[in-house]
Amino acid sequence: MIKKLSKFGIATGGTILITLSLMASSALADNNNQNFVATYNQNAQQEASLQQKALALGVNSPSIASINSTVQLINTEISSLYTAEQALANTKPVTATILSPTLTHTDWENKINQLKPSLQNNAKYRNGNHEDDSGNGKQAGIKEWQVKQSRSLNQYWNTHPYNGALTSLQSSILHLQKSAIHYLNEWITLTAQTSNPSAPASISGLTYALGTIAVPALGATSVVDNVAVIPIVKSANGTILSDSGFYTLSGPNGATGVTINSTSGELFVSPGATVGTYTVTYVQDGVAQAVNINVV
Repeated sequence: MIKKLSKFGIATGGTILITLSLMASSALADNNNQNFVATYNQNAQQEASLQQKALALGVNSPSIASINSTVQLINTEISSLYTAEQALANTKPVTATILSPTLTHTDWENKINQLKPSLQNNAKYRNGNHEDDSGNGKQAGIKEWQVKQSRSLNQYWNTHPYNGALTSLQSSILHLQKSAIHYLNEWITLTAQTSNPSAPASISGLTYALGTIAVPALGATSVVDNVAVIPIVKSANGTILSDSGFYTLSGPNGATGVTINSTSGELFVSPGATVGTYTVTYVQDGVAQAVNINVV
């Protein structure tokens, strides 16, 4: 009897080789590869820019040296994986071989009977007279079967090149690029902080005396909420720096009646002020701390 076919249209046994041509490329696979290459090049340009800036800052601590080594290792692996990815993307299977069993006359009859429903409207099949011992109809049926297997294999390659392995490889390469970019940003940030010991790295402690302020009645004086604990500004090595920043205020859209002294941080709430949550932010050299004040 005829051997069972796998879901890919490959017979599980037999002696006759039927070679079917596959498309050298597919639109879907090619588009995916083009998108990958575009993203890869974009990441590579970003990394090159960051690396140039990082190297200009120098390797001035064990932590930076470790980051430098990590980035170099990642880039070595990216280069190797990209070479493999391009080899796979540009070298697709040209042909696939279907193993067709050697069938007896009875086997051919059985196969034709299986194909009858799909061959009823097939002109070649009708004209071939499948009942004729000459086998013309049988050959037409087998040809139909071969074409179906070819289409099946082509379609599988179009939608699952290398059974999805190529897509996974591309994803890994892009992820490694993002890792290298992350480490280079860390390098730049850490170097900038350590190269300037007077640069703020953190701010904490800002506290207001009230925190919650009731809107005064019409005709009453404004309520003032003062800074109870001034912000503590520290450098990257933990040194406390003098506070020389400024205060900003934000609140509900269209809010009125609440103002702040940008130097002292004093908060003023006037009669008729808009109720809601307001945010006071202390900023010094790009580093900030924010606290909320409730106006009720």
